[in-house]
Amino acid sequence: MEEVKNFPALFDMLDRDKNSLRINSYGISITTMEEVFLRVAEMEEEALLPKRPSITADPKKLDPTD
Repeated sequence: MEEVKNFPALFDMLDRDKNSLRINSYGISITTMEEVFLRVAEMEEEALLPKRPSITADPKKLDPTD
């Protein structure tokens, strides 16, 4: 939590330089430990699931006039 003391300077810099940084808006929110654990579990599950091959169709083969 010691990084919290750096937030005011960060927000001042973002406000001052948002045009040059091409930032329209920004926001922050507090994340609960439950949200962190749920996201980590979700990422782990995604990593363990086998990847399904994507199927693409050749538009020329779909043309009924051929």
